[in-house]
Amino acid sequence: MKNIRVIFEPEKIQVEVPSGSKIISAIEKSGIYFELPCGEKGICGKCGVKVIEGAPPPNETEKKLLGEKVKDGWRLACQSRINRDSTIFLENRAASYHKILTSKTLHGILRKPQIKKKLINVEKITLENPVSLQEHIARHLGVGIEKVSPFILKDVVDYNGAAETVVFHNGDPLAVEKGDTTSHCYGIGFDLGTTTMVLTVFDLIECKELISVVRPNPQIKFGDDIISRIDFSLRDDGLEVLHRIIVDEINRMIDEAAKVSGIENHHIYQFVLSGNTVMEQIFLNLPLNSLSKIPFNPLMKGPVEISAFRAGIHINPEGIIFVFPVLGGFVGGDTAGLILTTGIHKSEGIQLGIDIGTNGEIVIGNKNGIIAASTAAGPAFEGGRITFGMRAQTGALERCWCEEGEIHWQTIGGNSLKGFCGSGLVDLIAVLRRSGIIDEAGRFQENSDSVFSHMLKNKNNGFVFVLEPEKNNSVYLTQKDIREFQAAKAAIRSGIEILIKKAGVDPKDIEKIYLAGALGNFVNIENIKNLGMLPGFPTERIIPSGNTSLASSLLFLCNSELRKDIAEIIKKTRVIELSLYPEFQEVFTDSLFF
Repeated sequence: MKNIRVIFEPEKIQVEVPSGSKIISAIEKSGIYFELPCGEKGICGKCGVKVIEGAPPPNETEKKLLGEKVKDGWRLACQSRINRDSTIFLENRAASYHKILTSKTLHGILRKPQIKKKLINVEKITLENPVSLQEHIARHLGVGIEKVSPFILKDVVDYNGAAETVVFHNGDPLAVEKGDTTSHCYGIGFDLGTTTMVLTVFDLIECKELISVVRPNPQIKFGDDIISRIDFSLRDDGLEVLHRIIVDEINRMIDEAAKVSGIENHHIYQFVLSGNTVMEQIFLNLPLNSLSKIPFNPLMKGPVEISAFRAGIHINPEGIIFVFPVLGGFVGGDTAGLILTTGIHKSEGIQLGIDIGTNGEIVIGNKNGIIAASTAAGPAFEGGRITFGMRAQTGALERCWCEEGEIHWQTIGGNSLKGFCGSGLVDLIAVLRRSGIIDEAGRFQENSDSVFSHMLKNKNNGFVFVLEPEKNNSVYLTQKDIREFQAAKAAIRSGIEILIKKAGVDPKDIEKIYLAGALGNFVNIENIKNLGMLPGFPTERIIPSGNTSLASSLLFLCNSELRKDIAEIIKKTRVIELSLYPEFQEVFTDSLFF
């Protein structure tokens, strides 16, 4: 089979692929980042590219999802096969500004890091007492020889009695370095999300954040939710592909952070990772088979500690990789992080924690015990499966409101409107519900008396709400988009209702409600209450809590005492499966309404 040449604009990157290859194969070979939200299933229509030269005939899937755009050369990268030299335009995503939550501010934390450094001066080894360097260092440190691995002495093998720096992890020697490096001591906190990954370099001496790097999770091209990732992992070499792609991206993030901040990778000694069960097991290259079938039990419990060398992570090879524990089922380390950060496990009164994301997690309890559950909210809150949905990046509608009979909105970066991120979607649907454009069942009302009725248009035998009707290619909201949002918010609400009932508490007795995750931090709280995602909690009790997954990893870096808290959280938390409760389907159905 002959090769054909493919040129990608505007980067002008050129690759060769066999004739008949899918466009996505050429994109992957080019190294250009590109998302496949539905994992090449051909159901979302979001991998559209414009074939400027060499466009193949569109298939039925492309005609259905792209409509009239196929006449202008638009094709789906996951569907279209190219058979001759082609030029393809890809939107330049790299230049977009992402509004991603890093972590909550760490106030009043105990400074007791697990990694410490000590400068030592040891006399030379002499002919009169020709002991091994391992024994010599151990004796000077006052520890048993077994505590000093010979592998950490490779950099000081020519030891001549000069000053050396010993790196300790919880009191045990971790590394020995030439000269005085006591002022260079760093760790990394990492939030491994299904959709987004956030890395923060942490100064372990001052216990403060230095720099953060944010990336979309590159596994998105295999599907935008954890079920898609599990399915892909069951294919031949699927798990290895998922594992390798995530480790490679993490290393690129580390290298970028080190370069920008002027830090040497070998001066990073601890890497603490938090994520849901599926993401953590993929990171550790652990099979997901048991999560694909009843009773959905994870392989790991944790926490897990391994060397950076074994994990393949670009920090000091002797550095420690710490992965937060899985609490049970799909309730992973990020939920343990939510409990740790908010202190629910030490609270006298009943508290509720909700992590709003693709895989939503909910916990309720206090120092006497905690109940936790996961709920498959899906990616709608992060722009997934919404016609013009997008993550929080340049051009995304992030705020929307009604004023003097007109709809107003704010986009990230102040640029022209490209689509909706989660907070903007919530606001828009709230405006449409208040104005009567949609009813309590979420249906568009054709004969509404709303001042916005002129923005309701008929498209492809269905109604859509067009935000800028004066523009031919305006962004719009479909009936299907509203249904996706209803399903996502109902998943969260039904989880809350069942956990409250299972805990045997009255909602009015819940003293604090923590909203974690990007949507939980940026969303208009009154709007999510009015749309029925939350019960009628007093607004003053609802606390936006930031990225608790990342915050927990930073807290752990700074405070060795939190190992005890993590053990306590594991012991106190009981995970339940929501689908086992007969009332779940009824509560879910009721929660679909606005």
